[in-house]
Amino acid sequence: MNRWELCDDLGLIYVDHRVDSLVECFAPLTGWKKHFDMMVDFLENCVSQYRLLSNEIGIEVPVTEKSGSTPEVQTSLCEYAKDRFSALAKPLRESIRILCTHLPKGLITGNFGQMVTLYGLLGTFENLLSQRHVADEELEELFVQKDNYLEEVEGSQLHETRISSLEFLKSVCLSLGGLLPSSTNRSYLTEFCLNYSSLIFSTVSSSYDLHEVSMRPLDLLVIDEASQLKECESVIPMQLIAIQHAVLIGDECHPQARVKSRASDEAGFGRSLFERLSSFGHLRDLLNVQYRMHPDISSFPNQFFYKSQIMDASSVRDDDFQNNYQLGCMFGPYSFINISAGREELDEAGHSMQNMVEVAVVKAIVRKLYKAWEVSKYSLTIGILSPYCPSCCDRD
Repeated sequence: MNRWELCDDLGLIYVDHRVDSLVECFAPLTGWKKHFDMMVDFLENCVSQYRLLSNEIGIEVPVTEKSGSTPEVQTSLCEYAKDRFSALAKPLRESIRILCTHLPKGLITGNFGQMVTLYGLLGTFENLLSQRHVADEELEELFVQKDNYLEEVEGSQLHETRISSLEFLKSVCLSLGGLLPSSTNRSYLTEFCLNYSSLIFSTVSSSYDLHEVSMRPLDLLVIDEASQLKECESVIPMQLIAIQHAVLIGDECHPQARVKSRASDEAGFGRSLFERLSSFGHLRDLLNVQYRMHPDISSFPNQFFYKSQIMDASSVRDDDFQNNYQLGCMFGPYSFINISAGREELDEAGHSMQNMVEVAVVKAIVRKLYKAWEVSKYSLTIGILSPYCPSCCDRD
């Protein structure tokens, strides 16, 4: 599987990233279960923990100690409770975030809402601890009380939030304990994620790995850009067990898959499954509304490639979508410029083709656009695209 530079949003669903997060979250000594248990112990036994520390080291109670720093010394139960809760809540919140983000939703449907509620309760409890100035005696009573009932006294909301947090902590911990694996083996967790996922995104070649995974059968297969894939490539995911339906999405006006061997090309090895099924007379559904281009731009490909079957959506025909062209013959919806003196050559890395004459022309056009924009009253945005060139990309 290729390694790509992924944006943050895409990285969240990348299986390797999910497994990395779950390995850390399932660690027996530092994982989610440990953080849940420690918070339960604190909310139930805060007073006894404070007294134990007080008896061991005197009235001054160190709460946290960072490497190379002096321990923070607190003298009251209230200060101890604030700092101790804050120290425990941070990794607990992170565990909840990881569980809600990286566990398959089908596995934790009954617990997802509870964890979201618990996350909010932790914030409420921390705010109440920080805002209320409760005497040690009152705070001790609030922590010792075991049920929801408490007379309307200062801090009763703090007590109710503590009891509610305990209930959710214990409920979620008990439920997830019977569902989640205790293993931190990466291969096992990869299969665990795939087995419980309702949607799996993959390239057709990478889908080969799914044949080696013990997972629930997939019902539906959707292949995008199906008209640009070799038929043998589409077959890889179609051989997954128990697939009942396959949807091929493609555009026959796009270049078909390229093969370097002339014999293979003549034998039709580059033909797609999309093309084969079309040649057998299978009906195709044309998506005949485009939502991206200004009508002045869509008219050219629509007329010359799609036999004027494509309609412009109302959103691109709306007045708000109208563009104003700069003055000059090259500033209309289209300008075709033939660069006859250009020469394609390998880049410095030796992996991609480049045409430095075309680059120079593009720079000159952008400079002209900028100068024209400077004297106009319109806003300007510029996008530069380098079209895919099969003849270049297939070279050794």
